[in-house]
Amino acid sequence: MATHYAPQTPLRLIENAKLFSPPEGQRVGLLAWRSAQTEGHYTAVRRLSDRQHLGEAATNLFRYLRELDALELDLILAEHVPEQGLGAAIMDRLRRASGGR
Repeated sequence: MATHYAPQTPLRLIENAKLFSPPEGQRVGLLAWRSAQTEGHYTAVRRLSDRQHLGEAATNLFRYLRELDALELDLILAEHVPEQGLGAAIMDRLRRASGGR
């Protein structure tokens, strides 16, 4: 099932949240991997791992997606994680959750 992991809120994958401007007037959440100092631009931010540790990110992934989904946002953005080891599995889940967006 391609969208098995999909939240109700639309999810979009992005490379770097610092280079993205959320649409004006929309409530946008961020599932961050690398970005710091993004809190002012987003309604809510959840960092997968403060230490950029893939194991910690994998542990936090679904909990943070559910938390952001529960906030009744217009959009959830998720930054790409490195696609090595557990990162490949995390990106697979994020791609499924985004429905390929």
